[in-house]
Amino acid sequence: MAFTSIRTKLIVLVLSCTIASAFIIGLVCVSNCQRILHQDAARNMNLTCESYQYRYDAALKNAQSAVETAAAYASEHLDSVDRFTVDEAYRDEYASKLEDIMELEAMDTDTVMSYYVRFSPGLLSFEKGFRYVRDEQTGDFVRKEIVKIEDYHETDDEYVSWYYEPIKNGSTTWLEPYYNANFDKELVSCVTPFYKDGVLAGVIGVDFDFSRLVADLDDLRVFDNGYAFLCSPEGKVYYHPLYEAGTFIQDDVTDFDANLSHETSGEELFDGFSNGEPIFYAFRTLTNNMRLMLRAPVSEVEAEANAMMRTITMITAAVVAAAASITIYVCRRITQPLVELTVAATAIAKGDYSVPINVHTRDEVGVLAHTLRRASIELKATTTRMNQLAYRDALVGVRNKTAYELEVVTLEQDIDNGTAEFGIAVFDVNNLKEANDNFGHEQGDKVIKTGCKRICESFAHSPVFRVGGDEFVALLSKRDMEHIDELLADFAKRAEVENAAVTQPQDVVTMAVGVAFYDPAHDSCVQDVFNRADAEMYANKQKMKASAKKTDA
Repeated sequence: MAFTSIRTKLIVLVLSCTIASAFIIGLVCVSNCQRILHQDAARNMNLTCESYQYRYDAALKNAQSAVETAAAYASEHLDSVDRFTVDEAYRDEYASKLEDIMELEAMDTDTVMSYYVRFSPGLLSFEKGFRYVRDEQTGDFVRKEIVKIEDYHETDDEYVSWYYEPIKNGSTTWLEPYYNANFDKELVSCVTPFYKDGVLAGVIGVDFDFSRLVADLDDLRVFDNGYAFLCSPEGKVYYHPLYEAGTFIQDDVTDFDANLSHETSGEELFDGFSNGEPIFYAFRTLTNNMRLMLRAPVSEVEAEANAMMRTITMITAAVVAAAASITIYVCRRITQPLVELTVAATAIAKGDYSVPINVHTRDEVGVLAHTLRRASIELKATTTRMNQLAYRDALVGVRNKTAYELEVVTLEQDIDNGTAEFGIAVFDVNNLKEANDNFGHEQGDKVIKTGCKRICESFAHSPVFRVGGDEFVALLSKRDMEHIDELLADFAKRAEVENAAVTQPQDVVTMAVGVAFYDPAHDSCVQDVFNRADAEMYANKQKMKASAKKTDA
């Protein structure tokens, strides 16, 4: 298609820009909305999960604390295993105290279904201990007959896993939910063994009715079809509204087990697929190492974002349509000012950045005129910056010899006016030629950069110039002149610390330095000051070389 008029070109240009801008803005809005809504969903799901974690952990931690407190008391207050074995009165008194301790601890934990102490059959020829079970009607604990452990094999988990499992572990143990035939219920137990002088004295434990513990999980819902469940770190289901206990959640959700190795989902959401549908889930680890999971379909989590996307799309389309109508109308009235803008643009292209642009219409042309004026200012500033770059050393970034010579001109004028007050510090990198010859110019450049950095850090208030391959000059400010001794000491200290830290000998960088201050009684020009500083630097270099030879010898 051939464009035959500026008007047509402008209409196409402005519409293209409008459509592109609307598309980009709409895309950014949609992306941000999706991100924000996803973050809100992640935060809400994780906070919900966390609140239930606190609720459950309050009971679990109290139970564990009760067991461990009683076990500590039992170990500390058992005089000896021998006395416990033979002294019936002492044994009864000791067991009675443990009953009181366990009663006090258990009463603080209203979700405990039972508590018990079972003394080791290895110490006594008869069953000894106690067991209390909460009455479901009154809520009081009622003493029950203890389980006769010796009637069962240690592999009979539904009867005696509460006894053998913590002994095998040798520490406080949370049993995963299991069916206990003695109660005809599914339990969660916290049990710990206690010892005296390395001998097993017994076990102390509490039981939770697992069905009561998870009763309120049925009411925990997120979105329309989200729900909560409990599983092991390996994905074994303990409670699930859809799956039987004992199955593995990986059978339904892919990539699930890899994330369950974490302690928590944090503030994020993990994702997976269930029956071909993407899902999000958050989780927290309970005190007994169970994972409290919260699961929701991605489609529901992102439903609000999708609705927002449709709204933004319709608004964008409406904006584009309105912009097209306005553009066609306005472009009919802007062709004449374009001639003036063309003339101005031609002048700017030739380097005349002061050309006047007198178009001030309140339309796209006015914007273009304003933009052209701004462009002229920016071009002028850019040209100025380019000129400034001509005075920078390409390797180390400090000012170069040309910049130094310009500063010298200014200082000469100050000398003529009688207002000069300056100092010169001359620096020279030692052994640069050996670095270039033995390790290449890349190592030489590295040495130069290290030396320059050291100068700039020590003489931070004075301009630094690279005036030769390995030679630098600092024009000392009044502040640095007043503290020259401290600065030279700092410079030497930096060299000592940095050289001691290098691992390769070629990275050791030493520099000779000489300093001179302008003295109107002896100096007639800047070069006089420079020569004195250079001579002092050379003397310093010779001294450093002599010291190095003595060290090598």
